Amino acid sequence: MGVRKALITAALLTLVLAVVCLPAIAVSFTPLAPAAAHVLAGIGVGVVATLYGGRVGVAATVASALLVLLAAQVGHSPWAAAALMTGLGAGIGACSLAGWHPAAVQAGAWPATVLIAPPLRVEGVDWTSAGAGQVLLPAVLVLLGGLWAAGLVTALGTRIPSFDAVPLDRLSAALYGAVLAVLLGLTALVTVAWLPGSTAGWALLTVLVLVRPGLAETRRRILARSGGTIGGGLFAAVVAFLVPIPTVLTAAGAVAMIVALGLYAKGASYALYAFALTAAIVLLSSPRGDVYAIDLQRVGFTLAMAVLITVLAAGYEPVLRAVLRRRSTGPRS
Repeated sequence: MGVRKALITAALLTLVLAVVCLPAIAVSFTPLAPAAAHVLAGIGVGVVATLYGGRVGVAATVASALLVLLAAQVGHSPWAAAALMTGLGAGIGACSLAGWHPAAVQAGAWPATVLIAPPLRVEGVDWTSAGAGQVLLPAVLVLLGGLWAAGLVTALGTRIPSFDAVPLDRLSAALYGAVLAVLLGLTALVTVAWLPGSTAGWALLTVLVLVRPGLAETRRRILARSGGTIGGGLFAAVVAFLVPIPTVLTAAGAVAMIVALGLYAKGASYALYAFALTAAIVLLSSPRGDVYAIDLQRVGFTLAMAVLITVLAAGYEPVLRAVLRRRSTGPRS
């Protein structure tokens, strides 16, 4: 009975995620197909954040859409981009006081990814390629995709898995937020100044997902993320080699995103989740078939940031231990 129940739950979850992703799939077959990734990004935020509660899902979706809008405004200015990413890191630290930091990280992931990327351009749809339309369309699509997903997941209630928020204490939250703020701010400053219009936003994404409240967890995440990213990148390259058709690549990316969300909801290994998520983002970010270039860039940025965070964590650990030791012993009389 246990196996049967697990299979039924898995089948239901797969069906739900397929339905959740329908808006993005529909958009991929319209002239707005290059913007389908924004819908899927919003759906990802809506699904993951709503697993912590309906209000968390709505709040995270709105925050993600606003961040995408702000990213479009500041992506050309190194200092403004650094300020935005510093604020994001501090905000995630504040959210960790309520245990909502996983949802906050998800909300910031896509804005960080597109911060440095070239602006959206849709051939044949002039209003999306300049002015307000170019700025507003990505944010609106993220918002609509996220609200759709949050509403559907909320309506299903206990029929799908949910997660309990695990709040951090004030010191841990402050340290977590401070490390994120510094790393995100510095990374944004460097990448916007020297790598504009590239996929360097992946470096910001890597900081978001690798830095964890606990040092041991950060180390485990570094190994899992690195392995999953390399594997997912290779998988995307193989798919692109076998079927170099943009529409097929978009569809494959959508399927990979469904698998990634399912793995997250089931609490599967982070390496598997990173594998599926990397494949999805690479395929969805390559509408013109330039998968290999994007693949190499994203894997390269991930490994570079993994090495940097590993080195920083090694120096950061004794400082944190000293702070915690003084806190636990308290002042001596």
